[in-house]
Amino acid sequence: MVLKNLGSAESMTVGCLDWDRLADRHARVSRASRTSTTSPPCWQERVQDYHHYHRDAERSAARAENLRRNLPSFRVLRLLGTIGVALLALSYAVYLTNPIEIVINMKLSFMNGSFLFGLWRKPPVHIYVQVYLFNVTNPREFLKGQEKLRLEEVGPFVYREELENSDVTFNDNDTISYTTRRNVIYVPEKSVGDPREVTVLAPNIGLLGLASSLHNSSIFTNLAFATLVTYLDAQPFLRITVHDYMWGIDEPLVPLASKLFPKWISFPRLGILDRMFDEGHNVVTMNVNGDERADRPAADLQPGNASSVRRAFAIDSWNGSPGLRHWGFGKEDDPHSASSRCNTIRGATEGILFPPNMRHDMRFAVYRKAFCRTLPLQFVREGPTPDQVPAYWYTLRDDIFETADVNPDNDCYCRPRVAPCLPRGLSDLTPCYYDIPAAVSLPHFYKADESLLTKIDGLRPNRTLHGTTLAIQPRVGVPLIANIRVQTNLVVHKTKGNPRVKPFNNLTVPIFWVDLTVLGLPDNITALLDLMLVVGPVIQTTAIVLLGSSGALLLLAACAGVCCSAGMLHASSSPRAVPLQSAYKYSQVKIINAVKPRAEQLVSLSIGRDRDSDLSDFGKGRS
Repeated sequence: MVLKNLGSAESMTVGCLDWDRLADRHARVSRASRTSTTSPPCWQERVQDYHHYHRDAERSAARAENLRRNLPSFRVLRLLGTIGVALLALSYAVYLTNPIEIVINMKLSFMNGSFLFGLWRKPPVHIYVQVYLFNVTNPREFLKGQEKLRLEEVGPFVYREELENSDVTFNDNDTISYTTRRNVIYVPEKSVGDPREVTVLAPNIGLLGLASSLHNSSIFTNLAFATLVTYLDAQPFLRITVHDYMWGIDEPLVPLASKLFPKWISFPRLGILDRMFDEGHNVVTMNVNGDERADRPAADLQPGNASSVRRAFAIDSWNGSPGLRHWGFGKEDDPHSASSRCNTIRGATEGILFPPNMRHDMRFAVYRKAFCRTLPLQFVREGPTPDQVPAYWYTLRDDIFETADVNPDNDCYCRPRVAPCLPRGLSDLTPCYYDIPAAVSLPHFYKADESLLTKIDGLRPNRTLHGTTLAIQPRVGVPLIANIRVQTNLVVHKTKGNPRVKPFNNLTVPIFWVDLTVLGLPDNITALLDLMLVVGPVIQTTAIVLLGSSGALLLLAACAGVCCSAGMLHASSSPRAVPLQSAYKYSQVKIINAVKPRAEQLVSLSIGRDRDSDLSDFGKGRS
């Protein structure tokens, strides 16, 4: 009966016990077999407890084994997460600090010994002065009144300008004072010929200029001058070398006239270029730093209305004055001063440095003593130079040489009490050119009044050849490319009592024009600008993106790996419940050996109860 109970309850084969011995003992005690359909409850509980115990043990063992196996993986994931966080932090730090901007600001600091100071004090750029003269081809026909004056352009004769700012003094009010020295060196390889050997037939500036300057003088003064001209046999045209014409004419009329008319003629020699490079001892005061209002695009930042606004690298004063006295500028504290925008140079720049961080809508003007006035610039476009350096491109304003009724900013250049106002396309140059009536214009009378062209043959104005171009690096404020082209003309007013000059009356005669050229910066400076402004920002942006994306990917990978490992660990530490009979770890032999003592005890108890029951039944039968 017990065997049947064990077999029906747990379906186990218990062949390892001495079942024959137990069966014989049971047969002797009871011949009637009783069938029981249930196993003892204690037996079922014992088997279940054993199963649960081994299941928990297996779970703990699996968890410990997985922890042991996955510990290196967790360390790798932790390392990846740490690296990811570090890369993200580094990317954000680079974005916040902007190292390229720090380097640029260091380079742009203007102090003694800095990069920008050295660039300003002695510019390493090659500034070329290309000079074009006009040769007269029909002197006889013109003097006879048969033909218009015919000119032929000759050039270029090229000089290299070396500039140095010396006697530098840093002032307490964020300004710097200095004097400018210019030296020119002839460049034969860029010239059409040796200026000492090439000759031209050119207008006699001494004769024509002096006669024109006396147009408002009395008839007696003009007759005296005409007598001197006849006595010296001065001719209206000179056959002269280019060098002498540019740097000083050995004309006996000029030194003699300077002795006879010292009030009008105060110079012993006359050259067309020596005035341009005769800077004299001029003390210039320039702003080192600008205020935040200087970034406004308002018109009052132009010269003439910028007295209360400071712009970096802009002129503050020239020989102690913020304006040009020869154009009527008075003292600032004088309420009766004839100050205006056109005679004020405060706020203009010399063209060596411009304010950093330029914008399209900011206005600028360039001043140079040879120009005798400021030249306002006009923004044209934004685009790279041939060296691929980002630049803003400028030209001269379209109304730069307009008459005062069209452009009021040119009002001070018209002096009716001294001379008739000049037509469109001309600007008076007389105060800066020996007080000889002269005018500045664009080459070949480009954009000038048509009447100027109709009186002269041989002029062919061309925008490409005669327009002005200036490329400036807007972040740094350094000129990259320049072609500033201006022409000097002799203005002959209506003369009196001088027949040799009469054919030139009311004629503006082109003398020469120059092209101030900057072809580019030296290679080392171009490479530095390219690194700071082009390559550097790209590298920095790429580094920020790569560091940030790499850090994010590593951090996401680490998080995903941790989540995946945790899921696998949980799954492997919860083994599925299997029947004891079919599980390979729970074989019959192992189970029987484990429950053998308890089975024997249960069998003994069952046999005893059956025996007592059989004996009791046997006694009752006999009685």
